Amino acid sequence: MHFDQTLLQKINNDNIAIIGREMAKYYGWQVGDKITVFLPKGGIFARGMQIQRADLTIAGFFRTGFYEFDLNLIFISLNTAQRLMKIPNQATSVIVQLNDLSNIDEYKIKLREILPENPYEYSITTIKDERGNFLAALQLEKTLMMMILGLLILAGIAGIWVTSFLLVQSKKKSIGMLRAMGLSTKSILILFVSHSLFIGFFASLFGGTLGIFTAQNLEIIIKFVEDLLNQLCLMIFHQCNTIHLIPKNIYYFDHLPVNTDLSFIVSISMVTMILSGFAGYFPAKKASQLEPVETIRND
Repeated sequence: MHFDQTLLQKINNDNIAIIGREMAKYYGWQVGDKITVFLPKGGIFARGMQIQRADLTIAGFFRTGFYEFDLNLIFISLNTAQRLMKIPNQATSVIVQLNDLSNIDEYKIKLREILPENPYEYSITTIKDERGNFLAALQLEKTLMMMILGLLILAGIAGIWVTSFLLVQSKKKSIGMLRAMGLSTKSILILFVSHSLFIGFFASLFGGTLGIFTAQNLEIIIKFVEDLLNQLCLMIFHQCNTIHLIPKNIYYFDHLPVNTDLSFIVSISMVTMILSGFAGYFPAKKASQLEPVETIRND
């Protein structure tokens, strides 16, 4: 995200490093600064662990969005690492990045099958093995959000049912007059069900549009709310700790990655519309069964 192109061109020949943005903030380092790292010596050790020292020049900062990576990782080229560790043409580990983590255990088995020689001489560790609790916590939060979404949809459907019921109650006289003029019960039923579907359609359209807009601008909104809360805190108490709505040391993210799944949004909208029509069916059924003469006389 911030670098010196002249230094980056020497990354394979000189001791050039790229460090995480959070690490640079923590130590106060700048591009062009020299840092000292201590590495294990390569080869067979005669007496326990031996270390060596290497001086690296910072060529730039990277940002992955994963706080722990940005705070603790230093990148150097493979050629530089082999030269410093004195292990030419070798690598101690290989990292494979997957686009989909749902089948990570299956990929682990397939990877072991294609390894050369004895596949069990290799140690394979997945992010699920290292961060299993973290991934499980994220999945739990996703499940809870789906439950909250379902409850909100049910609350909205209940509101549509109440609206349709009150509409039938307020339009009894009009319904009676229409029935007396020859309007069929089927037409009355279609009229009120269509009214509920109309409400569900525009509610889904408005809610979906607002949700997509909010998701695409979530970081801006969160930053605005954080700044507002911090300013209010300073105005009221004159001194307070900085408020972070997404604590990095808890969630490990310095921002919220948002994936807008249009197919999921459309599916939820269709289900909402169907449930809206279903919610309006019972008041509509009651309206279609009203006796025209009795309704006009009572009202």
